[in-house]
Amino acid sequence: LLAYCERERATMNRIRALLLLCYVAMVACTCDLTGVNLSGAEFGSGDIPGAIFHNYVWDGPKDAQYFVNKGMNYYRVPFLWERLQTVAGGALEEKELKFMFTLVNFLTEQNNMYVMLDPHNYGRGFGGKIGQSSTSITLYADFWYKLALEFKNNSKVIFGLMNEPNGQDVHIWRNAAQRAIYAIRFAGASNLITVPGVDWTGAHSWMEQNAAVMNVIDDPADNYIYEVHQYLDIDSSGTHNTCVSADVGWKALVNFTAWARKLGKKAILGEFGGGPDPLCGAALTNMLGYMDNNTDVWMGWTYWSGGPWWGDWYFSNLTPNSTGQDRPQMKYVQPHISPSTPKPTPHSPGKGSYTPPQNVKTQKTIYSNGKTQNGFVDYSWAHHDLCNSSVIRPGSGDSCSLSFDLSSYGALWFQCAACLNVSSWFSLSFWYNPGNASGVDFGLFMVNTTGNSKVSSHVNLDLPAYSTSPIISNQWVYISVPLGWFNQTVVYNGFQLQGNKPGDAPLAYLSDVELVAYPDQYTMIDGGVHIPIV
Repeated sequence: LLAYCERERATMNRIRALLLLCYVAMVACTCDLTGVNLSGAEFGSGDIPGAIFHNYVWDGPKDAQYFVNKGMNYYRVPFLWERLQTVAGGALEEKELKFMFTLVNFLTEQNNMYVMLDPHNYGRGFGGKIGQSSTSITLYADFWYKLALEFKNNSKVIFGLMNEPNGQDVHIWRNAAQRAIYAIRFAGASNLITVPGVDWTGAHSWMEQNAAVMNVIDDPADNYIYEVHQYLDIDSSGTHNTCVSADVGWKALVNFTAWARKLGKKAILGEFGGGPDPLCGAALTNMLGYMDNNTDVWMGWTYWSGGPWWGDWYFSNLTPNSTGQDRPQMKYVQPHISPSTPKPTPHSPGKGSYTPPQNVKTQKTIYSNGKTQNGFVDYSWAHHDLCNSSVIRPGSGDSCSLSFDLSSYGALWFQCAACLNVSSWFSLSFWYNPGNASGVDFGLFMVNTTGNSKVSSHVNLDLPAYSTSPIISNQWVYISVPLGWFNQTVVYNGFQLQGNKPGDAPLAYLSDVELVAYPDQYTMIDGGVHIPIV
C-alpha cells in the first residue's frame, strides 16, 4: 500500500509539473501588446470642435488606472483630427495636446506602457474623404507631420494612421497612408506606425480590396505593422450584442494572418468586442487564443472599449460598472493579457514588403525648360508657348517655362505611344503659377490608347486639394496628383489638362512636369511646406 501511494504521489507530482509547464508556455505565447481602447475624445463628432466634458471627454489617469491594475500594457486613444487641428494645415491646439499629453505621460512614463494615437475619422477630415475632396492628402500628411513632432522623442507612442477608412478608393487611401508615413519620418520620428486598409479595415474582408494594394508600403524606418478590426456579430460591425458562433472571430482572422505571414509582416487587432453572454465569451476566448498561437504575425490587440462615458447600456463596455465590479467580458480577456511589457518588433530583419517598380526611374520627365521629353509629344490645342522666358520659376535653373491659357475648354495635351502605365507611377506632379489669377480651374484626363479618346473618369483640379500650399496669384506652387484615381490596369496614350469653363481664361505657367514613382527616399521641396512629396 505504501509503495502504491508513493507511485501515485510521484505521478501527481509529474502531472503538476506538466501543468505548470503548460501554464508557463501559455503565458509566454500571449501577444506582446494587450490592452483596451480608452474612448471619449472622439465623441460628439457632430459638434466640432465642441465643448470638453459636454460633447466629448479625454480619459485621464484615473480612467486608465483600472486597466493598468489588470496588467494591460497597451492603450489605443481615439480622438478627432478636427479637434486637435481645428484649421486644416494650421497649428495643433495646445489645449487638446495638454489633455493628450496628460494621458500619454501617465501611461508611458509613469507605468511603462505603450499608447497608440488614433485619429478616429474613418478616412475623412473637415467634411471630406482624404484625397477625394478638398481634404487633400497633403493636408492629412501635414497633420501627421505636426503630431509626429510632438511625440517623436517618446518611443512608446505608436502612430495609428487612421481609424477604419471606408467608402474610399483603395489606391487613393494607400497613397494617403504612404504620404503620412513619409511625413512622420520626415519629422524625425522613428515610432512604430500601424497601417489600416479600406472597407473599415476588416480582417474578414481584407482579401477583397486591401490585399493586392496595401502590400505596397514603403517605410524608410522599416517600422510599421498593419491594423485590422474584427467584431463577432452578424455583419462584423460591432453594433449587435449577439455573436454568430464560438468560432466566428478566429476564423475571420485566418486569411489575413496567412497574407501577413507571407509578407513577413506583423499586425495589431485594433478593435474587437462582443456581448456579455457565454457564446460571445467563447468567441472572444477562441479568437484571442488563435492570436496567442500565431504571435509570429499578431503583435497584440486592444479591446473595444473602455472609457468614462460608456454606461451600462453599452454591451461591449469593459470599464467596471458603477459599483466597481468587472464586466463579464473581463474574465474572457484577462487570461490573454501579456505578463510583461516587451519591446515590440514589427517583423523579422529586412526591408519589408516594398518592391520598387521595375525598369523605371524615380522620376520621368514629361516637360522641362521648353521641351517635352521621354517620348511625349505636344498635341495641345490651347493657346500656349513651350518656352516663355518672361516668367521663370526661381531656383529651377531653367531659362523658360510653359505659358498657357485654357480658354473655351482648351487643353494641354502631352501624347505618347502607350507609354503611360499608371500602376508604375505614384503621381503626376508639376509646378504651377496661376499668373494674375488664383486657384486652379482645369481637370486632368488620361487618354486611352484606342482612338486617343479621353477616359470618363478624371481628376478635377479646381480645388487646392493636391498642392503643398495655398495657390496665390503670381506664386509658384508644387502640385502632385496621385494616379490611384485612374484604372491601374490600363496603359494610356498620355494625358490632358483641360479647362473647365467656356470663355476667356487667364495666362498661367507650368514648370517641370513629371511622373513620380514610389520612391525609396522622400524629397524636400524648395520654397514650399516642409512635407515630403511623393
